Amino acid sequence: MTEKDTPSGSNSPQPITTLRGWLDHLAAHDRLAVIRPETSLKFELAAIAKRFDGHKATLFPRPAVTPCR
Repeated sequence: MTEKDTPSGSNSPQPITTLRGWLDHLAAHDRLAVIRPETSLKFELAAIAKRFDGHKATLFPRPAVTPCR
């Protein structure tokens, strides 16, 4: 069935084709945890990952940057 053959009132779900679309989908279904900005990836990442593992996807919008040694 092509796009032309699909009825205009079709209720079938559309595939998610962008990262923003997927993040919006997760948020709408309470499956996304947005972590506060400036979270230390070096010390806090493991604890956050353990807390949400298997329950929610985690998004680090602006992680703290630490200098490499």
